[in-house]
Amino acid sequence: KLMTRIDHKLMSSIDIEAEIRAIVRAFVGGIRYGVKIRLPHALVMTVLFQKNRSPSEMINTIFKLTRNHALNLAAFATIYKTILALLKAASISLHSPNLGANSGIMRWVGRQLIELLVEGSSTGQRLVERPPGLPVRNLHALIAGSIGGFIVWGSYTKVNVQINLYLLSRILMGVGKRYGFTVEDDKYPWFAALVWGAVMFLYEDNGKVLHPSLAASMDEIYRYESPVLSSKKEGPGKPQLERA
Repeated sequence: KLMTRIDHKLMSSIDIEAEIRAIVRAFVGGIRYGVKIRLPHALVMTVLFQKNRSPSEMINTIFKLTRNHALNLAAFATIYKTILALLKAASISLHSPNLGANSGIMRWVGRQLIELLVEGSSTGQRLVERPPGLPVRNLHALIAGSIGGFIVWGSYTKVNVQINLYLLSRILMGVGKRYGFTVEDDKYPWFAALVWGAVMFLYEDNGKVLHPSLAASMDEIYRYESPVLSSKKEGPGKPQLERA
């Protein structure tokens, strides 16, 4: 029996203009947040770790990093919200009582496949009204996020790598919380020990495998050479990233 349950209030409340406004707001929010978060970071990192560059080269680097970050966030937000709106429309269409009536077996099979993709484990469950720009199924967020991530964040750049690794760390913490591991947990010191022990081992064993910005930061601390504090017996300091 084909699914016939439908939330008529939801059907009557679809507002295409509101969905478009949600998409535009997401684009503007991506630009705004990208500039706010990347500009000061790029400024500090460029001034501290790229002192050999000319002022014009520094400004150009800061501008490019900020622009790429802001445009990527805006592009992802736009793609994400657009796909959510399309999936919402698809879900509502699948819940139409007239859809599939008097259709052949092939159309019915096709509809079932689309239904499985769009509805997932929520097939047959009643749709709940959500504000414009928000998913009506949690699965929609997964689909829209995956597509946007592949398109926007899939190219290998310095900014993309930093953001993807940042998100990975937050995802792992979120999964830990879901299964009872929190920052305040008494197991957290062991987590800190594992992280710092691993990074120091990699740094001393072969620092080139670490991200350049991390390696440079660690060189500033652990390979710092002071003409006042260094002993003459120690000889000249090792060049950055040189390992035994």
